[in-house]
This record gives sequence, C-alpha cells and structure tokens, in this order.
Amino acid sequence: MGEFYRRLVDECAKHLGEEVFVADDGSVSEDPLRLKVPELVAKQAAELAELRTELESLRKVQMSAAWACLCDGSVCSVHLTKEAAMLIAENRREQNRGRDFLFEVVPLYR
Repeated sequence: MGEFYRRLVDECAKHLGEEVFVADDGSVSEDPLRLKVPELVAKQAAELAELRTELESLRKVQMSAAWACLCDGSVCSVHLTKEAAMLIAENRREQNRGRDFLFEVVPLYR
C-alpha cells in the first residue's frame, strides 16, 4: 500500500518543475525529492492565488465603462479612457502642487 502512495506523490511531483529534483546541496536527483513536495505545492498554490487576484483585477478593468478622477475622494471629472483620467489627475496635481490634495484615478463599472 505504501508503494502505491509513493508512486502517486512521485507522479504529482513531476508537475512541480525541476526544483523538486534539486537537493539543497545543488545535486540533481533522478527521482523527485518527496520532502520538497509540500513546500513546492504551497509555493505554487500561493502563486496561483496571486495570479487569480491579478486576473480578477484585469477583468474589472476591462469591464469598466469609464474612469473617474478623484480629488480627496470626491469625483472631480469622468473620462472614457484611463489615460485621459490619468492626464487630468496629473494636470490637477501640478496645478495644486504644495497643497495636501490626493488625486487618484478609479474605474467606474457598468
């Protein structure tokens, strides 16, 4: 029974990349180093979670109907493109240099 589970872990380990075959001293093993499997799975799970968050952010940006330029949290202008809103925010930053205004650009969703 133990051999069955070892084969399963080895089979899964092959999908974790070359790192699962490299020992701490730099030597390369012919078989996966089972001790590294939990660490590498956790690392890939964290990377996947980060990529999913990034993807969700990109989807929201693509769904945005317009962009707002905010001054201290209040809408000061609305634009069809992010670039236009960013240009206005930068222009307002320059006009109000030395004051404590916070300008930011945020998407407006459908």
